[in-house]
Amino acid sequence: MIAEKLLKLTKRFQKLAQWGLGRDYIRQKPDGTLYIDGVQVDRDDLNAMNSWQDLVDLGVDRGIVGRIARDYGGDPRHVDVWLENNSKPYIEEGEEDAGTWSSGKDYRQMLASAKRRSFGQPWSGTFDGFQFGKYKISVQGGRGNYSSPRQDLDNLTDYEELEIAMMDDSGWALPSTHDDLADMPHADVYSGDDVAGYVPIDKVIDIMEYLDKIS
Repeated sequence: MIAEKLLKLTKRFQKLAQWGLGRDYIRQKPDGTLYIDGVQVDRDDLNAMNSWQDLVDLGVDRGIVGRIARDYGGDPRHVDVWLENNSKPYIEEGEEDAGTWSSGKDYRQMLASAKRRSFGQPWSGTFDGFQFGKYKISVQGGRGNYSSPRQDLDNLTDYEELEIAMMDDSGWALPSTHDDLADMPHADVYSGDDVAGYVPIDKVIDIMEYLDKIS
């Protein structure tokens, strides 16, 4: 009995780790098929629900339902309303077609919003990096970086080419040393160094989206 309870508890924590918090539990495919905690939910059924217990009855983990309820309030129909403009795509386990995947995020706007931390003269400061799961990507431009132009501009989107570097808790992260980066688009921008220089901004955006996808 104790072992059975421990197994259930372990599975529950695995789900929490997989889906993260709040809205990450709720995803949909491009055709509009809705999934909550990996359980397919018909939109008409969702709109007819009176309480979150109805989701539990469909097979969604009770603990996860509690977290979703905390994010969306007392009415499960709020989920459907929020999804009209803020869906997160559902990816099948093992799905490889990156071309059909879209996070719905504006990565160019993310670059535009990065703040430069000034170190004073003669060197420019660095821009804040971006965290995607276990990976952080540094995207830099300036007099001391491999960027075009090599000038201290206030906005990353004003650069045509940028310097990038990826890291995780163990240090530098490269397509040649990390299996989950092996299929990263534009992996050839790395030529054996820890830092990739003069990377066109469109390629930087593709790499950011890939890191977001595998996060």
